[in-house]
Amino acid sequence: MSDPIACVVAYPSKTKDGTPTKFDMDYYLSTHMGKIITRDWTPFGMKSWSVAIFKPEDSLDGKPPPYIVQATVHWDSVADLKKALAEGSAESGKDVANYTDVYPEIWISKVTGTGGS
Repeated sequence: MSDPIACVVAYPSKTKDGTPTKFDMDYYLSTHMGKIITRDWTPFGMKSWSVAIFKPEDSLDGKPPPYIVQATVHWDSVADLKKALAEGSAESGKDVANYTDVYPEIWISKVTGTGGS
């Protein structure tokens, strides 16, 4: 069995020219993640997703955060994610322009522990 992974999709808080990123959170949650990603990636093994927003007023050190939004998508394996990207991402890739003016950075990590109450 493969190790579970988390795919982190992080949207920079500024565009390449330094202007603040435009981001339509309502569209992102309801349409991009809530409809397109859920519909197109669940058949390939997506387990869950969550979205976090980073606001300057919530910063612990008072500095503006380098990212404005982060989505974390959980999978059983890298192979499942790669298959979803190859076969189930035609619409989601084109949809980015509908909610933001930046392209995200994407990281994949092996899940090594979880906790909570």
